[in-house]
Amino acid sequence: MVGLEHLVLDLLKKQWGRFLLSLFVIAVGLFFAALFVPQMTDVRLLSARHATIQAKVIDTRVSGGVHGDHAYDLRYSFRLNGQTYEQTERGPLARNELWSSLPQNEWESAKASGHVMVAYYPPSPRINTLERELPTLWRDYYLGLGMTIVTLGSGVLWFAYLVVRWIMPPEHVSAPSPRGNQR
Repeated sequence: MVGLEHLVLDLLKKQWGRFLLSLFVIAVGLFFAALFVPQMTDVRLLSARHATIQAKVIDTRVSGGVHGDHAYDLRYSFRLNGQTYEQTERGPLARNELWSSLPQNEWESAKASGHVMVAYYPPSPRINTLERELPTLWRDYYLGLGMTIVTLGSGVLWFAYLVVRWIMPPEHVSAPSPRGNQR
């Protein structure tokens, strides 16, 4: 990490380096936008209107964390009107095979029963999530959207500031005389 910090500090000392870093911040903001913005419609629709159904647990896993903690995940599917649906995403960076995390006791219960309750949007059941996640959908979405706005906005403002400074460099202020004001 020290090498990366050194590189960033070196880039900040050069005008072209500051331009490059501001463009990198903008790129990170655009990446966040590609992740969160396409999900906005799904979150809005599912929060406004949903039905619940008992879904079949199709896969489970336990992942070990760095600090000895564990993540308890599962995948589910449900049938509706002759079609099978699973949890999916939309957008350019969408994933098809999504895992849902649960607290250990709920995960063990779902694994033992083979079922979990799912909320879905009736006109388009591909929009779905675990029923227990409904109360936090907006919070998670707004956190992601906030990260996007802050990152993209700060990158654009920094870049604009650098362009203005490049076009109209500040006038150099001369240093005061070492003797001060003598008459």
